[in-house]
Amino acid sequence: MALSLITGGAGHLGQALAQHFLSLGDEVHIVDRAPDVLSVAARLGCKGYRIDVTREKELEELSVLERVDKLICSVGAWPRISWEDLTAQHWRELIGLNLDSAHHSVRAVTPQLVKVSGSVVFVGSAIALKGNPEMAHYAAAKAGLMGLAKSLALSLGPSGVRVNVVAPGLIETPDAGKKWTLDQRQAMWNQRALQRPLLIPEVVAAIAFLSGDQASGITGQTLVVDGGIVLH
Repeated sequence: MALSLITGGAGHLGQALAQHFLSLGDEVHIVDRAPDVLSVAARLGCKGYRIDVTREKELEELSVLERVDKLICSVGAWPRISWEDLTAQHWRELIGLNLDSAHHSVRAVTPQLVKVSGSVVFVGSAIALKGNPEMAHYAAAKAGLMGLAKSLALSLGPSGVRVNVVAPGLIETPDAGKKWTLDQRQAMWNQRALQRPLLIPEVVAAIAFLSGDQASGITGQTLVVDGGIVLH
C-alpha cells in the first residue's frame, strides 16, 4: 500500500487530494497548522498532524513514517498587496509559507522518499510565470518552487525520486470567492483559452498524474493547469 503525505491537507485542495488518494487505496496522512486538521482527518478517514511546516523543527514528528511514496506540498496563501504596501515582514512571511515550507517538508522525509523511490509534487501557481502587480511576494515564492523542483530532481533522481510542480491558475473555491468578486473572476475566465472556471478536480487530476506511475519518466517539470492563459 502506497503512503501519500499531503501538506496543507486541511485546505480545500488538500482535502480533495486526500479523498482522491484514499479512493486509490493509499494510506493517507495530512499535515496542516489549522486547528481543525485532526477533525478533518477523522472525517476523511486518514491520519492527521497539526504541524506548522514553516517551522522545520515541528516536522520531526514525521520521522515516525517508515515510507513516503507520494509527497504533495499544497501549502500556500496569496494575499493581494500592492508593491507600495509590501513590507519586509509581508515578504518574509509569504516566502516562508509558500517556499520554505516545501523545502522543510522534503528535507524532513527525504530518507522515506529515497527508501521507496517516491515522488514529490509541489503545488505552485501560474502567477509565477506571468506575474501580478499585487502578488510580487507570492509570484517570487512560487517561482522559487520551480527552481527547487529542478534542483531536487537532479539531487534525488539517482535514488529514483521524482520532483515536479503543478502550477494552477485561479481555482474556484470558497476562498477565491472571498478574495475576488464574481466580476473579477469572470474577467480572468475570459482571458483563458477555455473561457470558464477552473475546478478543483482538474487540478487534483494533474497532481495525481505527476505523482503516479504513469509519469514515471517525468521529473523536474512544471505542468500549468490554468485553462490556457500561460502557454509555454
